[in-house]
Amino acid sequence: MQSAREYANSLSPTALIRSVTTVGTSLTRKVLFPPLPAPPQKPFKVSNWDRSKKKGIVARTLKELIEKSRSVDALFITVSLVTLVLEEDGTVVDTEDFFQSLEENTSFLLLEGRQTWTRVSLWTKAKRIDMLEKKKGVANIILDVYKLNPKDFIGCLNIKATFYEKYSVAFDIQCLGAKKFLRSGIRGPAMSKVRRLIPCGDRRFPTVAVSIGFAVNQELEFGVIYHCTEEKMYTGRRGHGAFCNQERLQVTKETGIRNALILTEIGPKRDPATLKLFLGNIETFLKFHAHGVRVIGSATLALCHIAAGAADAYYQYGLHCWDLAAATVIIQEAGGYVIDTTGGPLDLMSCRVVAAGTMELAQSIARELQTIDYGRDDS
Repeated sequence: MQSAREYANSLSPTALIRSVTTVGTSLTRKVLFPPLPAPPQKPFKVSNWDRSKKKGIVARTLKELIEKSRSVDALFITVSLVTLVLEEDGTVVDTEDFFQSLEENTSFLLLEGRQTWTRVSLWTKAKRIDMLEKKKGVANIILDVYKLNPKDFIGCLNIKATFYEKYSVAFDIQCLGAKKFLRSGIRGPAMSKVRRLIPCGDRRFPTVAVSIGFAVNQELEFGVIYHCTEEKMYTGRRGHGAFCNQERLQVTKETGIRNALILTEIGPKRDPATLKLFLGNIETFLKFHAHGVRVIGSATLALCHIAAGAADAYYQYGLHCWDLAAATVIIQEAGGYVIDTTGGPLDLMSCRVVAAGTMELAQSIARELQTIDYGRDDS
C-alpha cells in the first residue's frame, strides 16, 4: 500500500512540473554554459634556487606544477610556502592566466622562504676533451654563460678548466665591459712548461669570442674558441680533428688568389705609413681578382671561418699569440695550413700570420704581402 501511494504521488501535476523544471534548467546550463575544457598538459623545466638541480615536469595548471615540484625529492624543497619565478628574469608566476600564457619548456626557479632570484643562467655546458688516451683525462672544461642583467645584449662567461688532472685555472670574463679576468694560476709540477692563452672581446659588437689555446713544451695541443653571441663552440685537438658544436670542420681547397675570399684585420696601428701598407695589401689582392677582402672585427672568429670553409684565407699583421694559438690547432685539424708571412713556419710570437685551406694559396698570399712591423709578443 505504501509503495502504491508513493507512485501515485509521483504522478501528481505538481511533481511532474517540478521534474520537468529541473530537467529544463539542467539542459539550459549545458547548452548556454558548457564546462571549459581542461588545459592541455605542457612540459616545463623547474630548478631549485641555485640551479644545481633541474627536473622536467608535465602539468596542466600552476597549482599542479607547484605541487609536483614540491614532491620531487631531487629539488630538495623543505618548506610548504614556495614561490615560482621565471628563470630568465625572475618574474613571479602567481596567476593561472599568466601561467597558461607561457610556452612549453619554459624554465622556472622554485624559491623557498627568503631565497631570491639572482642572475640569469643562459647555458651551462660541460665539455670533456681527451687529448691522449681516454683513461688519462687531459682536459675538463666547464663554461657558464650568464647575464648580470636580463636586458644585457651580450652575456658574461665563467670558465673553469682542469688539464691533465693536475693543473687548474678559473676566471670570469665580462664581455660587456673592460677585460676583467679573475684568474687562479695554473698549479702543479712543471708549471713553466704549460701555457694557456685567453683573449676576449670587450665591446657590445656581437663578433665576440673567448679563445683558449693549450700548449705543452711550446707545442700546441688543443684549442677551444667560444663565440659568445651565437653559442658556437669551436674545438681542435692535435691528431683528432676539429669541430664546431660537434660537427666536423673542413677547409676549402682553393689554390689561387683569383676568386679566393680573403679575410684580414686592420691591427692596432693607425699611423699614415701603416695604413698605406694595409690598404696597399688589400689593393694587391683585388688586382689579382680575388673574390673579396673582408674585415669582420675579430681575428679569432675570422680564423674560425677559415677552418669552417666559410672563407679561403686569412692574413694579418698585429695580432697576438692569444688570438692565434687556439685557432692554429683548429685550422690545422680541419685540413688547413698556418704559416708565417715570410712563407716559413709559423712563429706564434711574431704578431703576423697567413692561414689558408691549401699551402699553395697560403704561399701565394705570403709572396705578395708588404710587411708591417708590430714587434714580437715575447720581446
